[in-house]
Amino acid sequence: MNKTTAPRGPRHYRKRSGPVRLLSAAELRSLRAEAGISQRELARRCGLSAISVSRWEREEQPISRHAVQRLLDELKRAIAEARTLRSTAEELLAS
Repeated sequence: MNKTTAPRGPRHYRKRSGPVRLLSAAELRSLRAEAGISQRELARRCGLSAISVSRWEREEQPISRHAVQRLLDELKRAIAEARTLRSTAEELLAS
């Protein structure tokens, strides 16, 4: 297949592997707090708008499946970073 006949289209139309878990407003707030990042920082890291993150946390707007996956991926990374930093700080304080 040459380049001119390759299937094209927006990335969001491509089939994603695995199910996307729905995320409630309370879960989003809780996970973001555990990660220790602001709404603005979470939005920046995910390539989303801070206004959307705020609306999702206040249950003013439903979270799209596309956004849920991006949020969960980034929150998982941010929480792991925060735990590593806490652990390192505790070790430094203990020595």
